[in-house]
Amino acid sequence: MSSEDRSTSPAPEGLESAPTLALHDTARRHPDHGRQRLGSYRLVTTLGRGGMGTVYRAVREEDGKQVAIKVLHGIDAHELSALLDAERRILAGLEHDNIARLIDGGTTEDGLPYFTMEHVEGVPIGDYCAARGLDVSARLQLVRRVCAAVEYAHQRLVIHRDLKPGNILVTSEGVPKLVDFGIAKLLTAEDTGKAALTRELAMTPEFASPEQVRGEAVTTATDIYGLGLLLYELLTGHRAQRLRMGTPEEIVRVVCKEEPPRPSAVAPPALRRRLAGDLDAIVLKALRKEPGRRYASVGELAEDLRRHLELLPVRARGDDRSYRAGRFVRRHRAALAAGALVAVSLVGGTAVALYQARRAERRFEDVRRLAGSFLFEVHDAIQDLPGATPARRLLVKKALEYLDRLASEAGGDTDLLAELAVAYMRVGDVQGYPSNPNLGDGAGAAASYKRARELAERLVAAEPDDPGFRLTLARVLERQGTVQASLGDGAAARTTLNRARELLEELHRIRPQDRAVTHNLHVVHLRFGDLLQAHADVDEAARQFEAGRRLAEQVLATAPADAEARRDLGVALSRLANLWGARDPARGLALQQRLLALAVEDLARQPDSARLRRDLSVGYEDTAQMYAALGNVSAALQHQGRALAIREELSRTDPENEQALQDVSVSHAQIGDVLMSTRRYREALESYRRSLAIDTRIAAHNPENQRAQDFLGSSLINVAEALAHLGAVPEALDHYRRGLEILGRLSDADPANTGLRTYVAQVWVRYGEVQGTHRREACAAFARSADLWSDLAARGAVGKDEAPLQAEAQKRLAQCPPPPRIAKTAPAR
Repeated sequence: MSSEDRSTSPAPEGLESAPTLALHDTARRHPDHGRQRLGSYRLVTTLGRGGMGTVYRAVREEDGKQVAIKVLHGIDAHELSALLDAERRILAGLEHDNIARLIDGGTTEDGLPYFTMEHVEGVPIGDYCAARGLDVSARLQLVRRVCAAVEYAHQRLVIHRDLKPGNILVTSEGVPKLVDFGIAKLLTAEDTGKAALTRELAMTPEFASPEQVRGEAVTTATDIYGLGLLLYELLTGHRAQRLRMGTPEEIVRVVCKEEPPRPSAVAPPALRRRLAGDLDAIVLKALRKEPGRRYASVGELAEDLRRHLELLPVRARGDDRSYRAGRFVRRHRAALAAGALVAVSLVGGTAVALYQARRAERRFEDVRRLAGSFLFEVHDAIQDLPGATPARRLLVKKALEYLDRLASEAGGDTDLLAELAVAYMRVGDVQGYPSNPNLGDGAGAAASYKRARELAERLVAAEPDDPGFRLTLARVLERQGTVQASLGDGAAARTTLNRARELLEELHRIRPQDRAVTHNLHVVHLRFGDLLQAHADVDEAARQFEAGRRLAEQVLATAPADAEARRDLGVALSRLANLWGARDPARGLALQQRLLALAVEDLARQPDSARLRRDLSVGYEDTAQMYAALGNVSAALQHQGRALAIREELSRTDPENEQALQDVSVSHAQIGDVLMSTRRYREALESYRRSLAIDTRIAAHNPENQRAQDFLGSSLINVAEALAHLGAVPEALDHYRRGLEILGRLSDADPANTGLRTYVAQVWVRYGEVQGTHRREACAAFARSADLWSDLAARGAVGKDEAPLQAEAQKRLAQCPPPPRIAKTAPAR
């Protein structure tokens, strides 16, 4: 919990000893008096004192729960008990991830009202930004989250009134929390008579709005002004309203009359260009002295911040055409650069073709340089930017044209063959590598990887002792195996990944310090573990994940600042946490929470990284699953909601990125799972249907992609389950049939995928149970399940966890009547 005087920046010189408004002397007039407990709480320490009261950290005796207690000064609780009770009820209704929750309230023995609130372990927002060296974009993202909380409160007719940096704490996970809503001012007609009371409350002059200083009505515009002051300080390191003497006359002059200088004019020189233009306009619009000239709502302010971050025109700067044109160029510079490169390359291709008539060797060199620039420099510059998928699609189309032409004429030039192999591999990554933002073209990716493998195999055959060529082949094999698995060919994927692992393990023995070899071996271990886990070989999957973890730790032992190794370690630990969590959710949760904190820190360093934003969403998702396994439904839904918010934003900014869209579907499905566990079937059905709509769209676009079809089949089963619990049996059965048709087909095509086969066997039992009175069809379903279990047992895939499921299917089948006997008739004579 914050104190009244916790602030993110030093007070301006001379303020500490200067007199302030008489309202600010209440803390000195109401000392602590040695208070040690309030109600059932024992006071531990004083967190801070200010004009409105004293804040304590306290512990509830019965269970040790820590809270923050704020005792208000200068208010007679007996006289204002009805108002205070109403305000407590209002604040208790504020349930938001970024608002510290009000728990309780009461009156001290000497008649002072107090509030018991959630204790927030965090630091003021300015301190947080400074300690982590957050750049401008990261600070703006934090403020947007604060805006969301303030807007939420405004929608419930509550205003904060004191939005200073010290009242916004940020946790170690990077979550901002608004604390100290104080005595809320309701925006209702019946409150107008209480204006005199609210004017008597303390305020912080440097963070007060003109209307507060003038004693006018406080509205949502007051909080918008407070957000403007917050932005100003976070972006410049200076306060917009600087007081030296703190006299009433100075406060009125500075707050009500003097316009603050543009943020870019007072910021450090390195930041001035970054703040000039959009951010100057946004901050100064929020800081208009006249409430009616500010943003109409907090949502509008947050939207302008979003538009600035996404290089869209901001409303604060009006409708100037040249400005909007400039925004367009900056927003689409990657695509425009790619387009320009294509145009240049076409012209250059013609010139090179003419020149070839005289110098074939020079032609090869020029075209090769062009392809390298086209694929590597431009693609690498845009691959991690949100919204880059359309530009990457253009790169793929043009790159394949060049590569196919160049490959047909490469001959035995090993250097050129090596470049072509890597180029085809990168094209495949953009087309459909599941672990990257991709176009969802799994078949296209498979074709590109096949071509890359052919070229790499030629290189290794020509020069078997060249470690670079073997590394290239191993990298291609890893990707090919991963895509084979996504297309449903588990046997081929296992063979391909095994070959990649063997190549890399041999290289690692020869070159243990080679960072590229170590990283790629780490990746292969994870891919192999994913495949084994999908095929229900959990123990071997864990061994692969452990191998990946050890490799990342080896790198970090010698290079602790290696960002890639840090991420590798986080990914491996996340895989292990999910495996462990299936058996010990508490252990899994502890590890996931550590990983979540690391993901927050990594994103704070690179807030514009789409990959790191996705990593954070996965961290929230995995943590939510552990909470769900432990029965903490509220925490599970909160974390799933955070994952969904990130994924929806990623998909919105890059609508052609199929990975991002699939992630949104997964979040909806997992939210549905949590809701089903608490029998909130109708809400679960809504979430499942959102997931199904997305999966239907993706599967239609990828009819040959096993992963997409698997998601669609599972979504149909999810919807069927919710419908069955709601009593909509005919519709439920229809969804079961459609889902089983898809999943059964996939299982028959890949019988070695025992995880999928086990799931299908379970669904057949459930389908039979829902049949109810349709006994004949139910028994047929139980028989299908029993057959699948027999096949799984023959494959050695029925362990102690699966044995009860097999027994249930056999029990259901045994309860069915025997099939009718067909009487034999004598043949006609």
